[in-house]
Amino acid sequence: MTRQPPVSDPVDLVFPGTEDIDASAVFSGPGYKAPEIKTESTAVTSLVLSLLFFIPALPLLGVVFGVVGLQRCANRRRNGQGLAIAGIVIGSVVTAIQLMVLYLYFSFMGAV
Repeated sequence: MTRQPPVSDPVDLVFPGTEDIDASAVFSGPGYKAPEIKTESTAVTSLVLSLLFFIPALPLLGVVFGVVGLQRCANRRRNGQGLAIAGIVIGSVVTAIQLMVLYLYFSFMGAV
């Protein structure tokens, strides 16, 4: 008698990048509906912190969150690359402007 290899249950098969997708939400209803790709929260945080330019040091945190968000978007196959890049660019420009204003303030305060 020959032994048959065990047949794996199709429910146990998981394709890369689909670990957190609810199968009942995808396959319910008529037709197939593509799973929604989530937006990376660190990319959104990066843009928000970069836009809060009137609070010192927050745009610099926006740059840090933007770099982390960009890496996570690539690794987790999520949306938000554009938000992360915008957070990095805006945060860098605003941080440079804040540093120039700080330098000018202290240079004029020392001259007076």
